[in-house]
Amino acid sequence: MAAAAAAAAIQPVFLLIVGLGWTGAYVRELAQQRQPPYPGGVAATTTTGRDGTIPFVYDPDAPAAERARAFAALPAARAAVLITFPLRDAAAASRFVDDYLDTHNDHPPPRFVLLGSTGAYEPDPAGGSPWCDHASPPLPSPRVAAEAALLAHPRLVGGGSGVDGRVGRTGPVVLSLSGLYDGASRHPSRFLGRVAPSKAALGGKRSVHYIHGRDVARAVLAVAEAALPTPQAGAGMEPPRPERWILTDLRVYDWWELASRLGGGGGGGGAAPPYATWVRELMDETGTRAVPRPPEALGRALDSRAFWREYGLVPVHFEL
Repeated sequence: MAAAAAAAAIQPVFLLIVGLGWTGAYVRELAQQRQPPYPGGVAATTTTGRDGTIPFVYDPDAPAAERARAFAALPAARAAVLITFPLRDAAAASRFVDDYLDTHNDHPPPRFVLLGSTGAYEPDPAGGSPWCDHASPPLPSPRVAAEAALLAHPRLVGGGSGVDGRVGRTGPVVLSLSGLYDGASRHPSRFLGRVAPSKAALGGKRSVHYIHGRDVARAVLAVAEAALPTPQAGAGMEPPRPERWILTDLRVYDWWELASRLGGGGGGGGAAPPYATWVRELMDETGTRAVPRPPEALGRALDSRAFWREYGLVPVHFEL
């Protein structure tokens, strides 16, 4: 196939980021800082080819030949392909995997990593607990169906995981991200005024979960590094296993506590709303002795310990 031959002529990279965006930019920056460098480095795509990226648009409805030409312009990934945008539905997810593999069939399949959202998780109202973790079933939606299709794709989870007698962790991964923030452009203090423009609006707010962009990047690179084949003498060849994880900074935030502490960012051209006063009044009205309120009072709490434990990491950025 001409498309596959064209792809084979492009130098492979360690990680291919499909859709640079805000999150992908953090991943690329951290990967480029690594010493020693990752073999082949990192490549990324945008729709326009800005900032040193590869122009790429994924249209699952385009004719097969057109899709093949688009994928053939992408380098093969030695470790992982990171998809930063939601895939439309199950068919789009399956087609993405097939299109990539069909045009890069002279290389071992990489690990496919798809970013999802913790918005898909809600506690079971009949369960009596506010907690959700990576084993909790996500709420049905086209996006979740796309994630499930990627995790179950037979070309990603079938067969053995060994490459030349070496074993890597190559099963597909969905990383469900909580609220993304950093210390600059994307900080809760900048949009607090939209979240809670009034005392009544603030009164209805309960829990929120966050993770810093740099911690997301650390998580993604840990997942990618685990896919690299490593010598394991006598190790059995296990088939690649799909993984679905929740990512937070291991904290459950209370909007009342955040508002009273970050209230200087009320937004707008006038004076910031008196968030600290509103919170004190709400505490009096509801008999709340202190903030943050416990998870049971907040109604929804996410437990992301499993990912950090599995990959031997802890979140390190706490700038809220």
